[in-house]
Amino acid sequence: MLTIPYLISAVECPQPRDVPSGRAVYTTTTYQSVARYECLNGYRLVGPEIRVCEANKQWEGDEPYCEEIKCGSPGILHNGYVKGTSTRFGTVIYFSCLDNMTFVGGSASTTCQKDGTWSHPVPKCMAPCEVPSIEHGRVTNYNPDARVAHDKHITVDCIAQYELRYNTTPATCNNGSWTHIPTCIPARCKTLPRRPRHGMVIAPKTDHGMKALFRCKDGYKLSGPNITECSFGRWTGETPICNETYCPFPGKLENGRILLVGHMGMYDYRPM
Repeated sequence: MLTIPYLISAVECPQPRDVPSGRAVYTTTTYQSVARYECLNGYRLVGPEIRVCEANKQWEGDEPYCEEIKCGSPGILHNGYVKGTSTRFGTVIYFSCLDNMTFVGGSASTTCQKDGTWSHPVPKCMAPCEVPSIEHGRVTNYNPDARVAHDKHITVDCIAQYELRYNTTPATCNNGSWTHIPTCIPARCKTLPRRPRHGMVIAPKTDHGMKALFRCKDGYKLSGPNITECSFGRWTGETPICNETYCPFPGKLENGRILLVGHMGMYDYRPM
């Protein structure tokens, strides 16, 4: 039997190419050898990082490529300036606000990172508020034409006979607008009207314009106004008087007598 010799050669893949803006790192190109791809600083790999030499003398998968890292626009800064236009990896962009604006944010700069994101968000430049005009009052510590910075509070003084409307929260400037405008209203009466002796006062409310009613106890009669009104923090008129009620003399009783017991009269008849 005739034996035909044949030659067996080792499997070997072609040398991997360096990709643009990157390179292929390997030690051998024989079967099961590994080639690893990496990019230059400022670029990121798109595709497989590792390729293996296969039995068909080809590297596994498609060749990757290096893409330049860009973070895109960091966003719009209203009422401010952005210094820097590049969005490439490592770029630093600086933020600043217009005059009279308040800078709100953790950082005045941001850096494009290797993952394609900015290190800090865009801050905010918050607008001031105009000093509000307060009817029957004024804003303290500010001139009428002044501006109040964002997040600052104001206090209001009312003129005589007026007071601030109930409000548990201070007026605060919020990016050019007030959370609310304080209001001066006619003053309330802080106490009830003085109660007349032997009488009472009925007053459901003590706000400006509210009325209170005077009444006397049984056996007494009111002398004076029976109504008073709260006017700019004071009750109008004088406190009335409750006078004891008396009946006129009942007259004489023939053949009898009248006995007065307290406020009552008793007749005593005597037969003829």
